[in-house]
Amino acid sequence: MSIYDLIKMNAVTDYTMARRAVIAGFRSGSVSKADICDAQPDLLVAAKNAGECSDSDCPVCGSSETSIVTFAFGDGLGRNNGRMIPQRSISEYTSISGVRCFSVEVCPGCSWNHILRAYIDRESSAPTAGQVAESERPAPGLRLFARSDPSALD
Repeated sequence: MSIYDLIKMNAVTDYTMARRAVIAGFRSGSVSKADICDAQPDLLVAAKNAGECSDSDCPVCGSSETSIVTFAFGDGLGRNNGRMIPQRSISEYTSISGVRCFSVEVCPGCSWNHILRAYIDRESSAPTAGQVAESERPAPGLRLFARSDPSALD
């Protein structure tokens, strides 16, 4: 299944532009390696042991061992909430109401990581009035991949 098939079935947020901005900031010297190579140990283990090979080399260290790790989050998953899933299963998981999937690019060599895409089922992506507050919160576990706010360090 291609990314284009997933886009037809799901509401997809693509983070390519944000990724490019982070890489450009690193290459220009305005973003440090420590700020972008901050993968959590659990994410690195997942990338090394079960990540799916990426088509691109690491933009920081040039390693060809860059992996894509995909996670599914949602109350409808019960004990499977936050589990890593194969990319080919995204449409299956997002067909469950309220489930969101996130694909993250990870380099085990230098700890580079950046979210690539977020997937939400089209049927459940439009919140009702009672769901608005819940839908504005980030998915549980996403903080593992969030960049720290440099201004908070001052």
